Amino acid sequence: MTISQQKMTDREVTVYAWIVARLLRTGFRKLSSGDPTPVLNAFAPGARWIFPGEHSWALDSTDHTEIADWFHRFAAYHPQITVTDIVVKGPPWNTRVCSRGSDRIELPDGRTYENEWCQFASLSWGKLRLDRIYVDTQRVATLDRWLAEAR
Repeated sequence: MTISQQKMTDREVTVYAWIVARLLRTGFRKLSSGDPTPVLNAFAPGARWIFPGEHSWALDSTDHTEIADWFHRFAAYHPQITVTDIVVKGPPWNTRVCSRGSDRIELPDGRTYENEWCQFASLSWGKLRLDRIYVDTQRVATLDRWLAEAR
């Protein structure tokens, strides 16, 4: 029997879910401080990042360079990220994560961008295979407009 066919005990599932949630919270905390490294290190080669919308932040890509550029750009604004919920389901070889939270960016001109989001991610052995954000895209478009006005 291979490890992917083994049944995890309830305790192992609980510990594994706690570890995944802790790693996610660490990644969000680092993004808030301007460091996207832990998040970027979590992406497996060929992983897909989806941030929907009709604005300059929109991206649906498996190109690691494009994904890294997106996260570096976002982290540069030092978003204040608050994580409300994280749900982790499944074994290490097929993990699904749903998280919910909000972010806030204070712009130099005094305006404040705020948005709420949900994230769906799938992981295999601790590496992201898919990471999709559900967000109010109109608020993101407004952020785009504000940033353009500030230039």
